[in-house]
Amino acid sequence: MKEIWERWEPVQSFPKRIYLQSLIDNKNGLTLLFETEDDKTIAFNFDSGVLSYRNIDEGDMYQTLCDLDKEYGGEFYSKWSLFKVENSSYLNWFKKEGSGKWDYKDDVKHYVFMTSDDVVEVLSNYSPSIRL
Repeated sequence: MKEIWERWEPVQSFPKRIYLQSLIDNKNGLTLLFETEDDKTIAFNFDSGVLSYRNIDEGDMYQTLCDLDKEYGGEFYSKWSLFKVENSSYLNWFKKEGSGKWDYKDDVKHYVFMTSDDVVEVLSNYSPSIRL
């Protein structure tokens, strides 16, 4: 089954583009700090339920970007930063590595934070809190 990407707008009027300032993984969970084009800071905090995450330079996701461009068009991802992925290959890999532990859990979500320099992907069974 192929992946299905959808734009995610966690709050109304969310900025179209954000830029990663920092990624903090500590006892308080995983916190992603982003800057908007008008220099405001937005924080996403996964304070519980982060199962896995990865941060990849967007230039190293060439195949994924080509697939997205072919399926949805270039503006789908170049004009927006937040996504959720259904039928995720990353989530399928995670479930396989867990030897069945997560196979029957439908609440695990694949979040993608795509910036002009970074693509941060998070697998979590909890939605992040957001501070604008």
